[in-house]
Amino acid sequence: MKKINLSFSFTRWIGVVIKEIHELRRDKVSISMVLLTPIFQLIILGYAINMDPHNLPTALLNYDTERMSHIFVTEAQNTGYFSMIPVDSEEAAQKAFVRGDVTFIVTIPEGFTAQDAAWRKASAVNFRGMPSIR
Repeated sequence: MKKINLSFSFTRWIGVVIKEIHELRRDKVSISMVLLTPIFQLIILGYAINMDPHNLPTALLNYDTERMSHIFVTEAQNTGYFSMIPVDSEEAAQKAFVRGDVTFIVTIPEGFTAQDAAWRKASAVNFRGMPSIR
């Protein structure tokens, strides 16, 4: 039985490319399909895919219920990127995160407004999350 050589040969590959070019030159419809289809797909898919996130479900754990924290939450929601879902405890936020109900957990610490009003360095707002694969 004759052994078949399945290894890559650059010479054979060039031969196939030249043969395909000759066939494409004879058929104008094939040339237009080869050239226009990728351009058409690029235009259509470029407008169809939107990588700008909107209304990301976000668990809000607000330990500071005063004015500045409400302003912070309102401003975050007004951006259109976050949809704040209030939760009562850290455990509830973690469960919602693990279930995939929320993408982020935002924790506003106690005393956030008081530190801002006293012109001290404000407590950091804690953002936790991971990229969504949905």
